[in-house]
Amino acid sequence: MKKILLTITLAVILFGTNSSGYVYAESFKTSIQNADVAISEENFPNAYVRYIIKEKIDKNNDNMLSENEINTVTKLSIPAQEAADDNVGGFDKSVYDTIDCKGLEYFTNLQELHIYVAQNAKQSGLKNFNQVYKLNKLTKLTISCDSKVGTWYFDKLPDLKELHLVAISKVKKIRFGKKIEKLTLESVSGTAKLNLSKVKKLEKFSACDYNLKKINFGTNKNLQKIDIRSSSGKSNKTIKSIDVSGLKNLKRLNMTELKKLKHVKFGNNRKLKRVWIIAGEKFKEIDLKNCRISKVICLNKGVKVKNLWSGYKGLLQFL
Repeated sequence: MKKILLTITLAVILFGTNSSGYVYAESFKTSIQNADVAISEENFPNAYVRYIIKEKIDKNNDNMLSENEINTVTKLSIPAQEAADDNVGGFDKSVYDTIDCKGLEYFTNLQELHIYVAQNAKQSGLKNFNQVYKLNKLTKLTISCDSKVGTWYFDKLPDLKELHLVAISKVKKIRFGKKIEKLTLESVSGTAKLNLSKVKKLEKFSACDYNLKKINFGTNKNLQKIDIRSSSGKSNKTIKSIDVSGLKNLKRLNMTELKKLKHVKFGNNRKLKRVWIIAGEKFKEIDLKNCRISKVICLNKGVKVKNLWSGYKGLLQFL
């Protein structure tokens, strides 16, 4: 009997009772689970992010996010703003130069996230980006303008299918998830090597004004389009060789302004329709042994073509 009384006493001490004498431990637990999230500086340190959330998500304007308001958010965009008197929010430019991602982890049903940082300073970028890795339902992600993060672990986002990176500098390390189907890099630079050998679902790779050290495509049965080019007129000075021999279903290879490119390795590429390679003077020949191209081959003037398929009836052009 003493043991039973002791157990009941401890339960009352730990959990308390309501006016009828009933233990309210369960209701206490439920209240914690259903607690609203304040749109405060503590939860969302960046003033501009708070402004976006108030405008787009806080439907009843109570400066609180209810469980329903949080759960219904599947897409969120944080547009870039220049620091001017008439910009959205009207904050000091430093608020737009560094976007603190703390607080975004509350939106666990997010499927699309697009963050655009204003390029008002040389050190524009993101803070606490590790919070984004907690959004394991993300399928589409855009990040524009960052020089702060440095190391990126997109393999922590298990369902990510589309990734678009713009104006990302000082990249030291970058990893990708296995389910990415479309990867777009614009003005991405740093010392990192790009290893896509484990991104087996990748179908389209596009890089514009790309300046990382190396690209490893590995073997991939899904990759069909590769586009590496320049829009600024500046040549890529990092890529010396490209190996597409393991890409059996590649249909299009387009590479321009690769100043240091020396060698492109082809293999049993039987589905290629278009090969367009404009590089520097170090690119002197291509060997198309076991490779079949059906429509267009466009190269630098003076580049020697070896082992061209005897049945080729498409356009062969030198620029």
